[in-house]
Amino acid sequence: MNSVKYVGMDVHKDITVIVVLNAAGHVESRTQVKTKAENFRDFFRGLSGRVEVVFEEGIVCLASAILRPFPELFFTVSASLLTKGVS
Repeated sequence: MNSVKYVGMDVHKDITVIVVLNAAGHVESRTQVKTKAENFRDFFRGLSGRVEVVFEEGIVCLASAILRPFPELFFTVSASLLTKGVS
């Protein structure tokens, strides 16, 4: 069984939408949290297995706050100019 989880974060000033997909690409959960590093840390503490995360480059300043307690997470930062047509 593959325990990979893919997490997409749509980060805005006040609210962040977080969607978790399983290895088959099916949505496991969708949630909204206030955009604060502590909320992100609490969310990621609840995940197990390999976790791969994608978010836009505009929140790189939050990345260190998220990454510090979770060195096992794999992060991809998307360049919003390149992905604008996709969203």
